[in-house]
Amino acid sequence: DDVEILHLEYPLANIGSNVEQWSAYHSGIGFRSLTNGVSFSLDFRPVNPEHVMDFVRPFLSSSGFWHWTKFNVNWRNDAYLACEEGIPARFENASTIGHVKGKGLYGVVDLCLEYRAKNSVFQPITVIRDLNYTQLSSQTCYDFVQDVIYYLFDEGAVYTSEEADMVFRDV
Repeated sequence: DDVEILHLEYPLANIGSNVEQWSAYHSGIGFRSLTNGVSFSLDFRPVNPEHVMDFVRPFLSSSGFWHWTKFNVNWRNDAYLACEEGIPARFENASTIGHVKGKGLYGVVDLCLEYRAKNSVFQPITVIRDLNYTQLSSQTCYDFVQDVIYYLFDEGAVYTSEEADMVFRDV
């Protein structure tokens, strides 16, 4: 069975002025059977996406008085991996980026289980100590999609070579 690989996205926010706009997007990856049209989508999501700053800084609270004050540091960047039947309408853009044989999808389940076990927070920042060592890697929807794309390439996926079909984003 031939399966279409879709890059999925929807806009989160437009930031900027009348002169220059910058858009932030949420990304996922979708699959559609070319034989029977059955489809599903995968995406890595923050649990509380309403406040983007919660992903990059902790929430601080305190109790007590003066030098007896106790500070609590809580992160609100929990995330989870979602799988849905079909291609949800919220993904306004669904671009075909390639094709893979159905058997190439078998390992995607294991990849998702491994990704979920290793990535429980939505972390949009990468920290690089020097050019040869990454101290902390980002963990975002784009990182998940990229991991799936690389995995499927190793499983024989063929990706588009038409520039008009390629998806470019500043991440």
